[in-house]
Amino acid sequence: MGAMIRARLRLPVFAAIFTVLSIIYLATEYFRAWEADNDEENTRLREIVASKYNELPFPSMGTLVYEEGSASRKCKMAEIRKLFSSDMAPAEICRAIYSSLSPEHWASRDGCSVKTYPYNPKDIAPTRPAYEYAGLYACIKPFPCKFGIEVTTAPKEAWGSLFMLSHYGESQAIPLARNRGKSFYTVTLHYYSEENTYARLCPGRAECECDWNSLQWWKFQDGSGFYRSD
Repeated sequence: MGAMIRARLRLPVFAAIFTVLSIIYLATEYFRAWEADNDEENTRLREIVASKYNELPFPSMGTLVYEEGSASRKCKMAEIRKLFSSDMAPAEICRAIYSSLSPEHWASRDGCSVKTYPYNPKDIAPTRPAYEYAGLYACIKPFPCKFGIEVTTAPKEAWGSLFMLSHYGESQAIPLARNRGKSFYTVTLHYYSEENTYARLCPGRAECECDWNSLQWWKFQDGSGFYRSD
């Protein structure tokens, strides 16, 4: 009699354990599927921006040194940045890229902008020489633009905060580019699948949420590099 009662008491316990284990299993499988879908979305965004980059009509003016990029499924955007070395002057590089863009498909408010850094060397670094750099931003019509190109050029003796690449790229790749030519430049392609989403989640780089739930990659010309998916 006592054995039968104990057996009946064990049944609810076994059922509870089985239920808990089933919930854990289903939750784990759901998380794996969710993670796979998100990785797939990051990869899709990366492939879009990489494919479009290969279609850009830029003239061959330099040697590829380094590439980096990111894709954010949360902000529905991706970008790819490539660093080149060249023996052309920064202003010449910028103007050549700008002239290669068809005005029928590309729009730029300021065109190729050539400036001197620093504006007043005596106030910033009196012992360091000023230098000339150039920049360009253009986007594919129609508005609002889903694709935008950003070009930054500088001479090998450039100093100060360049803001051309990530911290890793600036510390590891730009020194290589300095040693391979008289100038170096970056060409960045931005892609915004949902521009409103990006604007809402990333009103400023200091408070941008797009660095989370993202895919990031770094690659040098020799093929070395690494990928990271959050």
